[in-house]
Order: sequence, then C-alpha cells, then structure tokens
Amino acid sequence: MRSLKSIAQQMKKMWNRQTLVFLFFLVLSSAFWLLQTFNEVYEQEIEVEIEVKDVPQGVVLTNEVPGSIKAVVRDRGVVLLGYKYGEKQPRLVVDATGFTRSEGRFRLAGSELVRAVRQQLSASTEIVSLRPDTLNIYYNRGRHKTVPVKIASAPTPANGFMLSSVKVSPAEVTVYGPSAYLDTLHAIFVSASDVRNVNAATEMKLKTLNPYFGKTEPAEVKLSVEAERLVEKRVSVPVTSVNCPEGVSLRTFPTAVELVVLVGMSRYAKISADDFTIEADYLQVADGQLAECPLRVSRQPADAQHVRLTVDHAEYVIEKAKP
Repeated sequence: MRSLKSIAQQMKKMWNRQTLVFLFFLVLSSAFWLLQTFNEVYEQEIEVEIEVKDVPQGVVLTNEVPGSIKAVVRDRGVVLLGYKYGEKQPRLVVDATGFTRSEGRFRLAGSELVRAVRQQLSASTEIVSLRPDTLNIYYNRGRHKTVPVKIASAPTPANGFMLSSVKVSPAEVTVYGPSAYLDTLHAIFVSASDVRNVNAATEMKLKTLNPYFGKTEPAEVKLSVEAERLVEKRVSVPVTSVNCPEGVSLRTFPTAVELVVLVGMSRYAKISADDFTIEADYLQVADGQLAECPLRVSRQPADAQHVRLTVDHAEYVIEKAKP
C-alpha cells in the first residue's frame, strides 16, 4: 500500500495543476470580456479645456471665459477611456491674434462650435451635446470706467447686536467693457447676504457681481464689518403739538413721555432727548371724539432701534385764545 504521504503529494500536484488551468482560463475569459467591453459603444461626458492664446498687447478680455466645455460624446469604450485617463486631454485653443477691433466679440455657436470641438477628438467620436452650446468672448482695447462699489445685500448682525460699520475696500473699481454698457454703468455691487450673525469685527473677501459684458479689476474687494452690543436707554422727551390752527393750542398730560430705545454701546452716552420728537396731532382730536390723544415718534436717530413709548396716549385739553 502506498503511504499516506505519497497520496498527499499526488493530490497536491493535481490541485496545483487544476489551479493553474483554472487561473489560465480565468485570465483568458477576463481578457475577452475586457476586449468586448472596450469595443462596445458608450456615451460619456468629457471636458474639453478652453485656452485663449496670443492675446494682442492692449486687448482686454471683458467677460469670464469658461475654463472648459462639457461634451457628451459617443464612441468605443477604449477611446472614451483615453479621453478620461490619457496624457493628452482634449483642448480647444482660441487664437486671439485676430482680436484687433477697438471692441468686439469672438463667437462660436451651433455647428461652428461642434466642428471646432470635433477637431480635438478622435475621428470615430460622435458629439451628442455640448454645454454651453455657445462660446462668446468679448474684448476691447482698454475702454474702461471707474465706478463705486455698493453693497447689494447687507450682512446681518447677531441677536442683541447692531452693525456699527460696514465698509468695502477699495471703494471704487475699474470696469472694462463695451461702450454701450459702460455708458449706462453707475456702480458695481457685492452681496454680503451670506454674512450672518455678526457679533465682532469681521473681514472677508467678496467677489464683485460681474456683469456678463464687463470685467472688473480688482475682481474682489475686502468687506470690513464691525458690530457692537445693543443696550437699552431711557430718555424723557417733551410732547410737541402739531397742526394746531392759529389761536388754538393743544396741551397734553403728561407734557413729557419716557421713551425706550436700543442703541450701540458707543452711542449710549451721546443719545439724548434732543434726538427725538414726540408729536400730538391736533387733527386727530379736533372733533372731540377721542378721550385721549395718540402720541407718535416723528424723529429719531438713524441708528436707534426698537424705539417705543412707555405711554402712547395722553389726556389733553384744547385751549383757544381769547379774542
């Protein structure tokens, strides 16, 4: 009888042989599968980079040229794989040597853009769609205008705080663009609507809201915001009668009313009764229908918040001068 050791050796040889055969056919089938897969036709989105070269001296591109075009293409898998991982990526080069007019536009749209992109691809590749489907490049020879920078959407303070200062720097920017556009341009805007809950001094960079036909230099400005805590202040303000006919006077009781206001801490000591006017309108009580005269705040500082009267009605008497 053969020993158990020799039987084990024979089985091991058979197993190794079977394993090698299995692996060989596995690799072979995988190769056929990959070959078939790469030869199948697929659709895929690729990027075609855009490069503007040889811009003449003195010519300014006045709009944001897209960095690339998104192209949905159809071709064999092996070709599409090359677009994605190949060393040489598709690139659409725009020769700007012809940008010689004082101001103008270079335009590729529809079939022209498709033809220009197709030249950068394999002959077998079919273009399904392009995004954007039009390439516009606006330019001029330095025509510009300096305009102020304004805030379109202001930042918001945190609860219990107020904005004591909101500034942009630089206060003016230079805009390059077509004459027709520059003639109607009076300001460039920035938006700070995303700046919320400000409770301390804050600085940040904001991009200007560039118009499509213009280029702004600089393209970013610095926004500086300062905030301070709101505090409550009370002042006693005399009541002023208004709209009284000649020879008629309106007297209120009380003659002065306490007013409560929220102001920034830096303004607390500066706010006084002289900054406010409380009015009693004769026309509201002239017919004698009201038992009390309504009071209203008709004047207050611009930075005063949540102004309220502790008493918003007052007793009154109407006095007429003796003839």
